[in-house]
Amino acid sequence: SLGAGSVDALVVRTDAFGDTLWTRIIGGTGWDQASSIIQTSDSNFVLCGRTGSFTTGYMKIFLAKLDASGDTLWTLQYGGNGQEESQSVKETLDGDYIVVGSTNSFSGTSYNAYLNRFSSNGNLLWSKIYGGPKVDAFYEVVNMADSGFAFTGFTESFGTGHRGSDSANVMLI
Repeated sequence: SLGAGSVDALVVRTDAFGDTLWTRIIGGTGWDQASSIIQTSDSNFVLCGRTGSFTTGYMKIFLAKLDASGDTLWTLQYGGNGQEESQSVKETLDGDYIVVGSTNSFSGTSYNAYLNRFSSNGNLLWSKIYGGPKVDAFYEVVNMADSGFAFTGFTESFGTGHRGSDSANVMLI
């Protein structure tokens, strides 16, 4: 938990005119933040973000599935011994969920870009880590027609970095 900085994830569904259909607050005593939401092929919703409430010590990836009425079907937190966060979730062509973000659990103190695939019921299928000795992160992911993925983010490991630079760096995987 980040302190006494309690913040909860907010999910709001509106109609085509922006009028609220339902609102849900998801969280506990720590910092809980949602960063991305999708409507799934089964007309439910999946959101991702980060949580400090449902884990001991450090932030972890937070993933939740809500039904069309906003009721929680399942939630999960995932990560290693350090800190993780997720920025974007997409449904794969075969109904799983691909989640991107960053982690420092497996690389010491610097963050690496993090790619995770979860089954439709929230079980981890695999994780991949990309990056180098400095900070690297993914912010967005899309599905490709060949069942692969493309993702964007930033890298300090392979270039001049994302701070104080007029040029953009691209990490090719």
